[in-house]
Amino acid sequence: ATHILSFEGDSKVVFYEGSYSEYEAWKKAQGGDTQPHRVKYRKLIEE
Repeated sequence: ATHILSFEGDSKVVFYEGSYSEYEAWKKAQGGDTQPHRVKYRKLIEE
């Protein structure tokens, strides 16, 4: 791949030019999360 379009949490989109292994190294250096997190939500209606 010549570039990566990454859709991350909080509706954040990242465009990275380079291979996937370079992207992983860059993301770790940036302090990015390595594990996905559970989505948090609130009930809309009280029971």
